[in-house]
Amino acid sequence: MVRGMFKTLFTKLLVSIAALTALLLILLGSLAALIFRSHYIDEIKAELTAETNAISAIVVNEYLDGRYYAMAREKLYAISRQYGAAIRLVFKRNSPMDSDIIDAEYEERWRGEAELDVTALTDELMEEPGIYSYQFDMLRDVSGIRSMTVTRLLLSSDGRRDGVILLYYDMTPVYETLNALYLDILVLVSAAFLIALPIAFIISKRMTKPLASIKGTVTAFSRGDYESRIAVQGRDEVAQLAVSFNHMADEIAGTEKQRREFVANVSHELRSPLTSLHGFIEAMQDGVIPLEEHEKYLPVLRDETERMTKLVNDLLDISRIESGQSELELMEFNINELIANTLLTFEARIMEKAPEVRIDFAQEHCFVLADQGRIGQVLRNLIDNAIRYVPEQGGILELGTRVDKQCIIISVANNGESIPGEAIGHIFDRFYKVERARTRTKHGGTGLGLSIAKLIVNEHGGDIWVQSDERRTVFSFSLKRASGRRA
Repeated sequence: MVRGMFKTLFTKLLVSIAALTALLLILLGSLAALIFRSHYIDEIKAELTAETNAISAIVVNEYLDGRYYAMAREKLYAISRQYGAAIRLVFKRNSPMDSDIIDAEYEERWRGEAELDVTALTDELMEEPGIYSYQFDMLRDVSGIRSMTVTRLLLSSDGRRDGVILLYYDMTPVYETLNALYLDILVLVSAAFLIALPIAFIISKRMTKPLASIKGTVTAFSRGDYESRIAVQGRDEVAQLAVSFNHMADEIAGTEKQRREFVANVSHELRSPLTSLHGFIEAMQDGVIPLEEHEKYLPVLRDETERMTKLVNDLLDISRIESGQSELELMEFNINELIANTLLTFEARIMEKAPEVRIDFAQEHCFVLADQGRIGQVLRNLIDNAIRYVPEQGGILELGTRVDKQCIIISVANNGESIPGEAIGHIFDRFYKVERARTRTKHGGTGLGLSIAKLIVNEHGGDIWVQSDERRTVFSFSLKRASGRRA
């Protein structure tokens, strides 16, 4: 169950923020406690160090002078009483002046202090370069008291080291105060965490809510609701993701629409010849068409078969080009020569409609860098389209090239019916026909020629476009000029 809780981004984000907040609060609380403890103990050290200085002055000036000995002890007892401390004086060579000074009120507290052997410590301190040192819990084993011991060297007027002062201070109240402080800090940290938790919840909810919306939209989109879009709010990364998704959704929805139209168009284009073939074959089998008339209908069957073959071949061409399976074989060649040779393949159809053919080449030789076979296919599609819609009477078919900087512009035009303005933007769409009512027997074609031409030209890095008015319709496309020859 715990593992399941962390499957959502909201839970992960909430736990992460809460954990980070708790960690920061603990670190800040610990740091504050350490800083306070350090300052607190440093203040006690400074105060007790000042008292050892006072004790040193009393010992050197009064305690060692027999005339003031009694007065000096009273002063030392007063210091012991003031701090609840124990004072130990240790001189060189087991001097009879060694003494333990403890006020009667605190004798029980420091019981056993005199039993502690400090010889090694004092000998070490006498050799150390410093005057002061601080020891913690020296008496814990003998008295059970947690203490701080401040030591100071006894120096004579001429700087000679005569002994060591040990001031034992009971740290129990200090540690109790610190423990109370730690508890207060823990309570504050806990309270701060409890306050931060709902804030983390709100932040996590606000951060993940757009993602949840995106998830819901993506889920609906994946189930076929192509109209689903994400409401964009703000300009952050999540908003940019929403914009990107909406753009992708628009593209996919458009592609899906094109796919459906494509499937419908292919089905429609195939259904017509298949229906015709089926009808004629069935009529021949049933005897509706007599055997002696079969020869009459065979050309019709052949034409319908060729129509389906061309449709399938066009679809295969589109598939190969779009999938990148057909690589370009770039070479330099004279586009004028290719246009002339391609035009010759339409000689029979030109003779049938007898349009006036006009050829206008900008120069005798216009060399381009392209795949000659593919560009030949583009020219065949455009010339076929131009001848198909050229008028029966007074038709004009124009072909030409011109130089435009680093490009060669190739044009194929006729004086047939103009293309309506609303159709210009769709003329290169698959299966699109300007006049849906035109019969296939009159104009033929699969509705894929211009689409294939556009794919091939774009594959070469060129562009293809159409211009049409009442006088003429011109299809033009651009190719890169050959760099190695003069165009």
